[in-house]
Amino acid sequence: MHSSGLRGSDFHLTWLGCDVSHRDFFRDHTRHTRVGLLAPGGTEGVGAVTLAMACVTAFYDDLRTDGAAFFAYPDFFTFQRGHRLADYGAFDFWPDKDVKIAHDGNGTLAAIADRAVNVLLVPEARVAETEYEPVQIERARRGLTRCFAYSPHGEVADPQLVIRCDVEPFRSYAAKVLRSVGQQMPDWLGNLDEGSTLQQSFRELECDDALSRLQGVAVAVDNLSS
Repeated sequence: MHSSGLRGSDFHLTWLGCDVSHRDFFRDHTRHTRVGLLAPGGTEGVGAVTLAMACVTAFYDDLRTDGAAFFAYPDFFTFQRGHRLADYGAFDFWPDKDVKIAHDGNGTLAAIADRAVNVLLVPEARVAETEYEPVQIERARRGLTRCFAYSPHGEVADPQLVIRCDVEPFRSYAAKVLRSVGQQMPDWLGNLDEGSTLQQSFRELECDDALSRLQGVAVAVDNLSS
């Protein structure tokens, strides 16, 4: 809950080339919205730290409308395939929100559907031909409202959404995720000067497009150290 100090004004969003406020972009995001961050390699999710934390802030913004004190964490999950799971508690994905998934598309799809994810973030990857179980894909479709592609390096091709933030505290959040599995800070993040701007971009995907990438990401995760 350390990130509850963030506010919408900490995020500068551009959607389809036009500036948009955090409040307007996340107007449909409530305390009940469930977010899934697919990070099969473990730590590539740091490439989506700005969007993940913007979603977390929307969760806390909704709680703040009650005008009362709260102690709560969002139902946000990471889905990982490694033997050792990266800890995304620094993103306020806590407690017990880092989920180990199978090395196949159907197992991944089942894990996402089981948690009734509404907003899904997937790393850019090739589209894989996967025969999904009809009942599982329908379960996932019922819950999903928005899906976004992100890059482990923070920059996608043909972006629609760009988020700019002060590099801190977002770099510190990412560093804690990386340290949880003994990884170093990647150059694209570590070389930013104190007080500089962190910029990341994303592309919205149709639900079926996002789901078609669940298997492909198993073999297409970029090298974070690049």
